[in-house]
Amino acid sequence: MAKRMTACVVALWLTCGIAKAQEEGAVPPDNLPQAATLEPSQDSSADLEQAPRLVVEPTHVDLGVVRRGGTYDFSYVVTNAGELNLLIRRIGSTCGCTVTEPSEPQVIKPGEQLTIDASFDSSDRIGPQRKTIAIYSNDPQRPRTAVTFSAEVEALWQLKPGLSIIEFGDRRRGETLLAEKRMLRLLSGRKDADIEIVDVRFSKGGLSYTAEPIEERGYRGYRLSFTLLKDAAVGPYDNIVQIAVRGGGEEDVLSLPVTGQVIQDITVRPLYLFDVVPVMPGQTLPISRVTLRAIERGTPFEIRRIDTGPQLTHTLEEIRPGLEYRITVGVAKTAAKGPFAGHIVILTTNTEQPVITVPVFANIGSAVEVYPEIVSLRREGSDLSQAARQVSIRALQSEGWVIERVRSDNPYFAAALEPASDGATERKLLISLAESAQVGQYAATITVLTNIEGARELKIRVYGEIVE
Repeated sequence: MAKRMTACVVALWLTCGIAKAQEEGAVPPDNLPQAATLEPSQDSSADLEQAPRLVVEPTHVDLGVVRRGGTYDFSYVVTNAGELNLLIRRIGSTCGCTVTEPSEPQVIKPGEQLTIDASFDSSDRIGPQRKTIAIYSNDPQRPRTAVTFSAEVEALWQLKPGLSIIEFGDRRRGETLLAEKRMLRLLSGRKDADIEIVDVRFSKGGLSYTAEPIEERGYRGYRLSFTLLKDAAVGPYDNIVQIAVRGGGEEDVLSLPVTGQVIQDITVRPLYLFDVVPVMPGQTLPISRVTLRAIERGTPFEIRRIDTGPQLTHTLEEIRPGLEYRITVGVAKTAAKGPFAGHIVILTTNTEQPVITVPVFANIGSAVEVYPEIVSLRREGSDLSQAARQVSIRALQSEGWVIERVRSDNPYFAAALEPASDGATERKLLISLAESAQVGQYAATITVLTNIEGARELKIRVYGEIVE
């Protein structure tokens, strides 16, 4: 009684103090309701009697036997049996299979109720299930209240381990996809029940299977093994296994994607070279290294020859004799400018892989920049301001380069080199309409011959018009 009276005196003192401070302008009016509302002391049994009190019914829900793949709804009713407002702060569950509503904090007045809705998704579950839902509130005696639910999930079949996809990484032809410790077991979804594999189909070739009858803790079924066939295509591999299952008068189909990489005695990384960044003649590609590696020490090999064609070059490095080689690919100095699509052909001593082909996609630049590459000229009467245009020709990486000759395939266009200092990397070319040209439209190609490999001939397209 003394503690309760003390609390009342303190509240009265705070209220009067805040009112006086408000009159003096020290406390905003909005603070008055918040300051005057005091929570009961948790040290007082009398205060606890007046506090919010959470009561929930039922505390456990038994869903009984349910089928895998279904969603089952149920609910709990929360009552505020106290004398102050009950705040439901949040609701959480011990697994992702449960969804609860409401999802936002809720206030329950004394004597009122709130329904908590939940649902159990039985997908990918089998056997006995028992889960907990936690209700967090401002009940001083039960800030966390736990309720539970249970179910017995039955299905026609279950897969162990519970894989949704078989990812086998790198495997050779004739090898099984999964290690023995991860061997798949297709079991009945109910104890002491029989299951039968009716049919197994693949979306594509290259794969075989075996099914060995087993029993595991009262569940009967099969141990499954998948093996790559000798005709499986080398490279990225994907397939879909469909297993038709029957048991207890029911039938179902298990669909299981399969993905990985089919390899041979020699692995090749990367499988292709690709880059859109322009590469100048004489330079290596941005992604230029191809590594060939024997997957086992018992299968050594040698590289007999490498053919890269006239556009590319290569260097060969032996990392581990007979086991690992590195090829670095570059652009030939005489390579033509523009997009390039070709391949590298590698001849080896391996009987299974005597020829290895690596595609190459590149964008070959030019050792010389020409600006502009297209010239438009115009002469109108005596106005010659547009009848000539200067073109810049600059070597990007060559020293001592020269322009050996300039020629035009149309006599109505003249092209003349302007004087340049010794060692200059840039030359100027003046292109103009000839004085003898009459009224009309003309076109020509100016060819610039240089001593730079890969840029021996530079083409400049020219268009001209003469009007009266």
